[in-house]
Amino acid sequence: MPNTKTSSENTATSKTMESNAEVVWKIYDAFRRADLKAARALLTDDVVWELKGKSPLAGAYRGPDNVLGYFGQLMERSSGSFRIEMIDVAGGKEHGVSYNKASANRPGKHLDLTENLIFQVHDGKIASVVQVAHDQYAWDTFWS
Repeated sequence: MPNTKTSSENTATSKTMESNAEVVWKIYDAFRRADLKAARALLTDDVVWELKGKSPLAGAYRGPDNVLGYFGQLMERSSGSFRIEMIDVAGGKEHGVSYNKASANRPGKHLDLTENLIFQVHDGKIASVVQVAHDQYAWDTFWS
C-alpha cells in the first residue's frame, strides 16, 4: 500500500517516535540515579504499571505513588541490589518498548534475566507500562 502521508506528516511521526523512545530512556535514567522526583514527573497522574506473573509483586500499580512504591519494594526485597541494564529502546507513534537485563540478589537466590517493557506515552509522559520477564518462572521464584 503506498504511503499517502505528506512529508511533514512523516516528519512529525518520526519525531514523535523518537520522543517516545526518549521518554523511556529518561525514566530509566531517573531510576538509575534514584531521582524519584524526575521519575514522577515522567508519569501521568493515572499511570498504570502492570507486572505479569505470580510473584507477590505481580499485579497492577495505579498512580505515581504506587508505581514508585513498586520500585521501592524491589530495592527493599533485594537489599538494594536490584539493577537494570538498558540494552535497547524503540519508539512508535504512541509507545516505547525497552529491552533490558534485570539482576538482583536475595539470600540464597540470584536473579539475572532479560525483559521487555511496553510503555504507552501520552504528551511526553508515561500513561501505562506492561512489564514482561522473558523467564517468568525465574522472576516469580526469585521474588517469592
